Amino acid sequence: MLTIAPPISHADVRRYGDDRVNLPAETAKERRTKVNELRERLARWMEEHPACGIVKSYLSGSLAKGTALKTCSDVDVALYIDYDGEKKADGKLADWIAERMRRAYPQMKPEQIEPQEYSVKIKYKEAGIEVDVVPVFFENDPQNKGWLVSKKSGRLMLTSIPLHREFTRKRKDAQPQHFAQVVRLAKWWAAEQKRVL
Repeated sequence: MLTIAPPISHADVRRYGDDRVNLPAETAKERRTKVNELRERLARWMEEHPACGIVKSYLSGSLAKGTALKTCSDVDVALYIDYDGEKKADGKLADWIAERMRRAYPQMKPEQIEPQEYSVKIKYKEAGIEVDVVPVFFENDPQNKGWLVSKKSGRLMLTSIPLHREFTRKRKDAQPQHFAQVVRLAKWWAAEQKRVL
C-alpha cells in the first residue's frame, strides 16, 4: 500500500531552519560583539594615526544583515581605504593592510593577521571565528560608495555597505519573520548544491 507523506508546513520549514540552517542568535550576538571591539580599537588607532590610509570600517556581509548560516565561521569587515597604489587586489595591498592591522592590534601574534589574495584574515582561535578584512577603495562619496575588487573576476565593483544594510533592513522591517529566513534557506540550498556537485 502506498503511503503519502503529509505536506510540509511552514512550521516544518521554520523548525528545519532553526535546527540546521540559522546561526543561533546568541552566537551571532557574540560574534558582533567581538567584531565591534575590533572595530572600536581600530577606530582609536586611526584617530591617533590620521595619515594611516584607513578611513573607516563597517561590519558587512551576512552577519551584518542577519542572514548568516550556522555552517559559517567567518565574519566580514569592509575596510574603507585611501590608498596610493593601483586599485587592484594583490600582495602589495594585502601586505599594506596587514601591516596596519598589526600596528592597530599589537597584542595579537603576527600569524593571527594573515594576508590573503583579496583580503586580510584575522584569526580568533578562542572565539572560533575568522574575520575577513576586505578593502574598499574610498573616494569620499557621501553615500559611502567605494570600489570593491571582485574575487571571481578581479574587476572593480561599486558598492556601499551602509546602502546594502539599509536595503536589507527595509525588507526585514516589511517581513520580520520571513525575509531573512528565505535568504538563509536560499543560501544554504546553494551551498548544498555546490557541495554535492
